[in-house]
Amino acid sequence: MEHNGHKNRAYWSVSLTIDNNYELYKVCQSLLQSKKTKNEIAVELMRVLVSHCGGTTTPEGEPITYSAVRAHLTHLKRDDY
Repeated sequence: MEHNGHKNRAYWSVSLTIDNNYELYKVCQSLLQSKKTKNEIAVELMRVLVSHCGGTTTPEGEPITYSAVRAHLTHLKRDDY
């Protein structure tokens, strides 16, 4: 079952957390402007997200995974942010 266009609730929750928090949004923006690949960006963004959330779950209680963070980046272009 899709959740607001995302594969599942966990993917939706990770995207929601990144996009609805200004600090995380700015980190994502900065990383997208770098020369890093999206895979490298996903690793760094996941590290920041886990630190920000104080653990490995989003505020909604969904797991923060590399695949969910990477999925968030899939359709973003470097100039989207």
